[in-house]
Amino acid sequence: MSLIPMTYVCVVSEHNLPNLEAILCYRPQTVILIATANFTQAAKRLKDQLLATPEFARTAVLLADTEHLAGNTLANSQHWVQHALVPLLQRHATPHFLNLTGGTKPLAVALLYGHAWQECHYKALGIQDIERFVITERGPQVLTTASPLMPTVSIEQAIGLYCEALNNTSSAPSALEQQLAQQLWQGLVSQDVGLGSLFEVLNRIWSLEREEPKWQKKVITLPWSSFTHTAHVTPWLTALQQLGDQHFSFSDLSVTLPGNARANSRQQKQAAQLKSWIAGGWLEDVVYSWLSEHIPASQLSINLQTQTSDDRHSQREADILLLHKGITWVMEIKADLPPNQTLPDLENQLSSSAKRYGNTNKILFIGPELKNKLVGKNNFDSFKGRCKGNHVTLCYDKASLYKALGV
Repeated sequence: MSLIPMTYVCVVSEHNLPNLEAILCYRPQTVILIATANFTQAAKRLKDQLLATPEFARTAVLLADTEHLAGNTLANSQHWVQHALVPLLQRHATPHFLNLTGGTKPLAVALLYGHAWQECHYKALGIQDIERFVITERGPQVLTTASPLMPTVSIEQAIGLYCEALNNTSSAPSALEQQLAQQLWQGLVSQDVGLGSLFEVLNRIWSLEREEPKWQKKVITLPWSSFTHTAHVTPWLTALQQLGDQHFSFSDLSVTLPGNARANSRQQKQAAQLKSWIAGGWLEDVVYSWLSEHIPASQLSINLQTQTSDDRHSQREADILLLHKGITWVMEIKADLPPNQTLPDLENQLSSSAKRYGNTNKILFIGPELKNKLVGKNNFDSFKGRCKGNHVTLCYDKASLYKALGV
């Protein structure tokens, strides 16, 4: 789609997803960003996201000179509008549109009445429509004609307004992984004794006792006596062999599985990835498959790594990030409580990591094992209340997840 001859002025703030949506919606040839000193970096990130969008590669994105703009008083704001912004606008094509989503109240008043705008816009976070109005002699008059169709913003674009998105560490789960993940989910929900026995042994070797010398091997061979309900364990071992029969094998006498030795060879690294998937990655795949039923692929990301522009060593990875109805959601997914972590640690970890992604909603999704432990110790309701008090939604199945997202 071609760009439209107009100049679109946006006031930049800390949270600029609504600005990005509005600009993509109206497709102006020229964009002028107003950013006071505190938001210069945010304006540059907004500019980068616009120019990285193929349809906007030729858009002229200008950062207005705000050296003398504080924006905290009406007098200062009016002076800047008349002596800096208006001369800039006179050099660029009409019509001129103003987006007031960001900025201070004094600056908003100075902008509204300091220039003859074709239209003024306001785009609230999470609201799909752009509110449009004009300034008349009787004051603001709301326009009721329909806005252009709101574009689809990708999750990478939304995250890029706050930090730098790196390559995904993993792609969307394969059909086989999703199938096996759903089987594991159903097995744990139904409290299958064979799966419970297998997970108990794997958790002990790979997590609780992983540093013990006897488990520091490339492969570990266990007698069947290590398991309970052995007849029910066999089908689960057979299922896991589909992910790599060179890593899981069993005979009439023993079971062989990956050990905890440092991964050096390609095969050992594959075994480490398989261990990670069995330890909890499978639950991420379950949640991802549920989300993909309602969320477009471009607005859903699994294991996306990011870093901030001012600290190249601050890489973080989010289990799942998604953009839904103009809101960025950050999800932490836990199949069980990791060693040396407490329940408050889970909530604190999510709240801390979510800060880098801007104005977000947060979900902590726990698997059947962890939920059953909480219920058994009468801690579930209190932990759910703690999460709610810290603006984190606790989810534990498909229904609670869909309810949180409103799908």
